[in-house]
Parts: sequence; C-alpha cells; structure tokens
Amino acid sequence: GNMGSGSSQMGFTSLSGTFIENTTSYSIVLSTGATYSPRIFSADWAKAASFKIEVELTDDTTAVSQGTNAVTIGTNGYAHNAGVFTGGGGTMDINGNFTLTAGTFVSTTNTLSLAMNFTYNGGVFTNNGGTVVFDGTGAVNGASVANFNHVTIGNTLTAPAGAMNVAGAFVNNGTFIHNSGTVVFNGATAISGSGTSSFCNVTISGALTAPAG
Repeated sequence: GNMGSGSSQMGFTSLSGTFIENTTSYSIVLSTGATYSPRIFSADWAKAASFKIEVELTDDTTAVSQGTNAVTIGTNGYAHNAGVFTGGGGTMDINGNFTLTAGTFVSTTNTLSLAMNFTYNGGVFTNNGGTVVFDGTGAVNGASVANFNHVTIGNTLTAPAGAMNVAGAFVNNGTFIHNSGTVVFNGATAISGSGTSSFCNVTISGALTAPAG
C-alpha cells in the first residue's frame, strides 16, 4: 500500500516522497518527484527494486548490497559520491547517467546497462567480472580510467580522449567513436559484433583475438 513521507521499515531508514510497495511484483517504486536517500540497514535489498527517478549515495556510512535482485533506475541516473555499493547476481539497468565521484562501486556480476554516460571522476570502480552494456547514446569520460571486464555496445559509444581498459569481450553491435583515445586490452579479449570497430590507439597487454573478416 501507499505510505507517506518518513522512515520505512522495509529496509530503508530514510525515504521522502511517496513510497509504494507492490507486493505482487516484489518491487519498490518511488513516485515522480520523490527523492531517495539509501540508508539501508539490511544486508540486501530484500526485493527487486525499481527507482523511477534516481539513486544517489552521499553518506560515508551507506552500504548497499544488491543480492540477486534486478534493479532499475530512472532517467535521472545513478550518482555515487560516498559509501559502498556491492553488486550481486542480478541485472542493473540505469536509464540515465552513471557518475562515480568517491566511495566504492562494485558492479554486478551480471549486466549493468547504461542509457547515457559513464562518468568516472574518483573513488573505486570494480567490474566484478560483469558486462557493461551501452544501450543508448553515451560516452565514457571523467578523470579516472575505467577498468571494464566485458563491454557491449548496442547503440553509440564515444570512448574517452584518454584511456579505457577492457579485460574481457568487446562486442560492438552499434557505433564506436574512438575520440582519439586509447583502448587497453589487458586480458583474454576478443573483438566481435555486427558493427565496425575503428580504434585510434590500441595497447595489448593480454591476449587479443581480432574479429573475423
């Protein structure tokens, strides 16, 4: 049912706006205009979570674990400025920007889908052996170098002018814009996909399998 502003005992110690629990689909939805402050005291998100607007971690004491649940975040995206997020085995779908400024973000072992930009300006990003899917028009940017495992391009991705690291599969099914930057293949990597991958600078420190054809 609907709950007003204030604390909830569903695993959230700080919640403003309208809280709607959908026990049929086991999802937690924030209504339009609501803000979510993830002060979580349970070990896991107890249910699959859908955050219609955004998620922002701003407290050093915040520790959020995904578990096996799928998480969907709306068009205002995900901003990580403090604390620790630990991804689990569920998928994570961000329909906006991903921004990491401080703290630690351990990605899902499954698929992290991004509709817009991956901005990495500080903190620690751990790929956790998972896949980052760029399914919109986005870019990798920021002051820090991203260390990806698998990368899949479903639409358009602009690489950073500096460097990005890829340890696993690089699958291009869309458009890759090299931006005069460097892609470092630092694992057992294979390039594949229906799109043409034109690189400016490539560094191979592992084993790279080129696409057929």
